[in-house]
Amino acid sequence: MKVQQLLVRALFGCVLVGASGAAMAGPELPSDSSCPLGVILNEAVNNLTVQGQDCLVQDAIIVGNVKVSNRPGEVFVLRDSIVNGRVRITGGAVSITGTEVITSNLVVKDTTEAVVRNTLVRVGNMRFEGNDYVLLISNTVGDGNIRCVKNILELAVENIIPNGVETCFGQ
Repeated sequence: MKVQQLLVRALFGCVLVGASGAAMAGPELPSDSSCPLGVILNEAVNNLTVQGQDCLVQDAIIVGNVKVSNRPGEVFVLRDSIVNGRVRITGGAVSITGTEVITSNLVVKDTTEAVVRNTLVRVGNMRFEGNDYVLLISNTVGDGNIRCVKNILELAVENIIPNGVETCFGQ
């Protein structure tokens, strides 16, 4: 009963002062981004979709997923950031350093070059498939695997996978 009375008083107070429904609902999610200027620096975005362009993401928080579709010669860099969702990168070249993927997979396919260092995937897998060159150094997958499939050249060193396996050359 006390909770209901408090709720009614709070809503009544908002109506009296003219607070909008959005203000009463709490903070908004950040907006989606497509890396329009080629750089996302110290920002929070909901979902990140990059297509056919260079993009540097540094010190960012991605609340949702990251999806990159690039062509050879285009570079995607993800550095010192947090991603709460899935990371899927196809084509171009990619460098991921010091990033944390919290609840899903990191998948890199069909790139000319993929370098991933000091990156943590808490729950999920790292998967590298059909890339020309893959270099994995000092990454951690908390609950999942690191898989390399049909890459031309791959090297994985000093990765930690306490609850899974690694199928990349060099471990």
